Amino acid sequence: MTQQFINRIELVGRVGQDPATHYFESGAMKTTLTLAVKPPYKSDSPMWWDLELWGNTA
Repeated sequence: MTQQFINRIELVGRVGQDPATHYFESGAMKTTLTLAVKPPYKSDSPMWWDLELWGNTA
């Protein structure tokens, strides 16, 4: 019996630039964006995440 695990991360922040959405001939869709998240420790600078979303999430 094989166990499967899914990691889930929830990020709350502000989008850095306009998201870029790409549509493919196959019907697939991809959106890329950057997200600024306040770090859990004291800091003036945010943590930047480069995100790539596919399908219904995009």
